[in-house]
Amino acid sequence: MDKLFPNAKTELDYQTPFQFVVAVILSAQSTDKQVNKVTAQLFPQMQTPKDVLDMWEEKLKEFIKSIWFFNMKAKNIFKLAGILYQNQDQIPQDLKELIQLPWIWIKTAKLVLNQIYWQKYIPVDTHIQRISTRLWLTNFTDPDKTSELLETLIPAEYKARAHHSMIFFGRYFCTAKKPKCIALPLTKDACPFMWFCKYYNSL
Repeated sequence: MDKLFPNAKTELDYQTPFQFVVAVILSAQSTDKQVNKVTAQLFPQMQTPKDVLDMWEEKLKEFIKSIWFFNMKAKNIFKLAGILYQNQDQIPQDLKELIQLPWIWIKTAKLVLNQIYWQKYIPVDTHIQRISTRLWLTNFTDPDKTSELLETLIPAEYKARAHHSMIFFGRYFCTAKKPKCIALPLTKDACPFMWFCKYYNSL
């Protein structure tokens, strides 16, 4: 997957670590494309937690009202900004500490630690869960359990970049509907994994 997508990286636009955390929060139940549309207007006015506190919650809602659950997200981003501001804007580098913050779940925390601090976590979204099931890597349906399993299976030297490579493979090749193995000629070049893929061999 790394060879197929050697330049895989987050598709969320951001400039500061705090902006990335906010973008990840907004991305829950939304696409990266939609989040980037919103943050293109929001982030020029919001680089730090203090900027959110100065903006106030109601103005933040206006910026993000096209995002799913914008009321709850605005409320929790405002709470998060207050906590981080009191902590000199420092985003925790410890998983257990990070998940104590508002609207930060295990997947969110692992994604932040992977992207900002290059820690060797593999957060699992719908794309990674799907391809992990298709390629016999897991029988778990719980993404958090799949994440823990992948972190034991994938060698340390690949962990830091495995998350994005797997997402790109699931997002642009092994898609939920009509994956590329159906459309491309039936050769090994079509997909390096098709010969032992649960999905392909069920066709």
